[in-house]
Amino acid sequence: MLARFRFADTVRADARVEIAALRAAGHEVFILSGDHQSKIDAIARELGLPEEHAAGDVSPEGKADWVRRHDNQDTLMLGDGANDSLGPSPAPIAAARRWSIAARWSRRRISTTSGRGIGGIRRLLAVDRVRARTQRWVLGFAIAYNLAAVGFAVAGHMSPLLAAGLMPASALVSLAIVGLGMRTGSMVN
Repeated sequence: MLARFRFADTVRADARVEIAALRAAGHEVFILSGDHQSKIDAIARELGLPEEHAAGDVSPEGKADWVRRHDNQDTLMLGDGANDSLGPSPAPIAAARRWSIAARWSRRRISTTSGRGIGGIRRLLAVDRVRARTQRWVLGFAIAYNLAAVGFAVAGHMSPLLAAGLMPASALVSLAIVGLGMRTGSMVN
């Protein structure tokens, strides 16, 4: 015998920590894989996932069916992009690592290309929380501004000059809210 090769699947170094952090934040984590169930069971144990959160021998269509049955419009499906892009994905958000074929997926899709591991998921979720909070602030300001402006106009106190000044000022305030909200979020996260 000239050579013997042994191949083994290992979990990325950051995966255990990242999955534990996601679960601690209240997110449910599942493995849906086309690999044999015994292999997926071993990976789930290594990641600290419950046995019922690991499904092996699942086709791309089976993954799509699983998402349809369990999704509350809050599912993020992360795949390797090669075989996961072959089947339909009903998840509201799906991400693929390093495969341009993911761009052909339907609905909202993200194709990630940088780094290794899954550390970006928590950052992505943190940015989404900041975005949602900032969006609420902007919406609140817009409602208050419009109620005040309409109130002044109905009361007869809105001159064309005042309206011409308030409109760009409100746009600048909205931009400032977005800038401050996103900056505050980047410092916190």
